[in-house]
Amino acid sequence: MNNNMMATAVYYPGVQATANMMMQQSQSQQPMVNPLDKPFWKFNTTEISNWIRQLTPGIPNTGGMLFPSNPSIAKDTTPEDKVAMEDEYRSKLIVGNTLVQSLIRALSAASSCNTPAAAAAVGSSNDEPMLKKPKIESTNNSGDIYQILDPSFAKTNTTNNNSTDLSTGAILSRITLGGLVNALGGLNGGIVDTLTCIPLSELELKQSSNESSKKEERKKFLEVVVPSAGNLKLKEVISLARGLHRSIAAR
Repeated sequence: MNNNMMATAVYYPGVQATANMMMQQSQSQQPMVNPLDKPFWKFNTTEISNWIRQLTPGIPNTGGMLFPSNPSIAKDTTPEDKVAMEDEYRSKLIVGNTLVQSLIRALSAASSCNTPAAAAAVGSSNDEPMLKKPKIESTNNSGDIYQILDPSFAKTNTTNNNSTDLSTGAILSRITLGGLVNALGGLNGGIVDTLTCIPLSELELKQSSNESSKKEERKKFLEVVVPSAGNLKLKEVISLARGLHRSIAAR
C-alpha cells in the first residue's frame, strides 16, 4: 500500500440532502405550544387580554359579545349604509377595547402578586405568574379601588389597599358576576354589589315596601349610562359581563 495515500471523506450529495430533509420535516412536525393552553389561573394580564380577543366575536351569551363581528355588507348596499355600518363596527370595537382595558386595570390594581404584567397593568412578559407571593410594598398596586373582590377573597391589607396575593388570572377564574361588572365598568368604587350584582345606588336608597315601586326603581338604575364603560347603559354592561362570566366558567 502506498504510504503517501491519505484517507479522504466521501461525500454523497443525495444522502446528505435526504438527511437534511428528514431533519426539517421532524422539526416542522413538532407541535406548536400555545401559551393560552396553560391553566387559566396562571394567566397574566397580557394572556387574559389575548384570550378574550380570541373568543369568537358576536356570539350571544359569551365573552365574544365584547367585540363585534365583521359587518356583512351586501353588494347592493348603498355607500351611505356602508359607511354607517363601518362606523358602527368601529364604535363597538372601541367600546370593546375600553372594557378590556378597564378589566385589566382592575385586575392589576386588586392583585399584589409580584409579576411584571401585574405591575405594568398591560405589560408583556414570558414569565408565568405565581399563584401567591410574599407580601411586598408596591407603588404600582393601588388596591381593589374598583371593588372586584368579593368577601371570599383573602385581603392583604398592605398599606390599607385591600388587595389580594392572588395573581390576576387566579382572581378572574373565581370572580363573581358583580365583581366582573365592576371590573368592566372601570368606575372607582364600583357600580354594583359584588355578591348580588344590585346597583350600589339602589342599595344606598331607602327601600320601598311596594314591589312594583322596587321594580320601577331597578329599571331606572339599570338605564343609567356608565361613561367609563364606553357610555354603555348599566344593563348592557351587566349583559356583557354575564356572557364573559360564562366563558370564564367554561374555560
